[in-house]
Amino acid sequence: MDPGRMLTVDDVADLLSANEKTIRRWIKDGRLPAVNLGHRLGYRIREADLDRFLSERQTPSAAPERKENPQ
Repeated sequence: MDPGRMLTVDDVADLLSANEKTIRRWIKDGRLPAVNLGHRLGYRIREADLDRFLSERQTPSAAPERKENPQ
């Protein structure tokens, strides 16, 4: 992912398999940083902000387990 790339609400919803209303609620609540480009263009979310948002909410059980190579 390109950390400077800007994503639309629809892009983020597709990436997370979430509803657009959920993404907009996160933005409105201040949980997900976004820039409002006006009524017609809507919000844009930087990939770096989305990555940070996701990493802050990752639980230890959701992290993939790493298997060590037995030698």
